[in-house]
Amino acid sequence: MANVEFKKAMTEHFIEVVKYLKVSGRVKSKTEIGEIIGQPLQVISKLLSGERIITLEQTQLLIKNTNINSYWFLTGEGLMIDDDDHKLNEPSVDYQKTEGSTINTIGILLPLISALEEKIKTLEQNNSMFVEQLKAIVALTNTK
Repeated sequence: MANVEFKKAMTEHFIEVVKYLKVSGRVKSKTEIGEIIGQPLQVISKLLSGERIITLEQTQLLIKNTNINSYWFLTGEGLMIDDDDHKLNEPSVDYQKTEGSTINTIGILLPLISALEEKIKTLEQNNSMFVEQLKAIVALTNTK
């Protein structure tokens, strides 16, 4: 059985994917998300609210029918999007392309922003560590 942290992470990743798909114009509704993973709207609502955790089969369909990076989905590391096309597999969902629109551009930039935020967080942690090390060095040199 999955631990609480894993369940919370899967819920957060699913919510992030749904936001990306909606903002990018890849899907128009939660119902279309349900079509991607073969589930009714009620299940999607429960997944988004955290009442349910996404199953392995649902995750597999989500990854298969979108360009979501499976490693990112499971670990939260790396880029959310697996390729540069940013397209759903055509047979899985009928959607209207919004090429050139602001919504499409925002959707494409969303995973890049997530990656940048992750890198900034790492840099901030490293910076704090270096500051502490410098303080320790200064303290050592002042006592000599």
